[in-house]
Amino acid sequence: MATIEKRSNGHYRARIRRGDVNVSETFRTKAQAVAWAAQVESDMEAGRLGLIPNKTFAELLERYIEDVIPSKRGATRLASKVDVMTLAKISGHRDLRILQNTYYAPDMSLVASRLD
Repeated sequence: MATIEKRSNGHYRARIRRGDVNVSETFRTKAQAVAWAAQVESDMEAGRLGLIPNKTFAELLERYIEDVIPSKRGATRLASKVDVMTLAKISGHRDLRILQNTYYAPDMSLVASRLD
């Protein structure tokens, strides 16, 4: 169920919460907010919307260390764990949704340009 709230600047924010996932958007009119919320909820129900939970990159890496690395063998396991821990130190504080919006692109040259 979506929540529509009027903000102090007169705009409307539509917010949808499902488990660990929060999605929100701001609109000039209430009708736009309601229409957007209905569309997003419909996409969620149909499985057309890939939503990212409200977690940090470090939380994702911790899960990787617990679930994936134990299945690796010897030196590969140690190297993977060191690589993952290094990533956690560098970017662990970042929200997954922000990372996805910043670094995901079908063309990797766009990703490279954003990293510069």
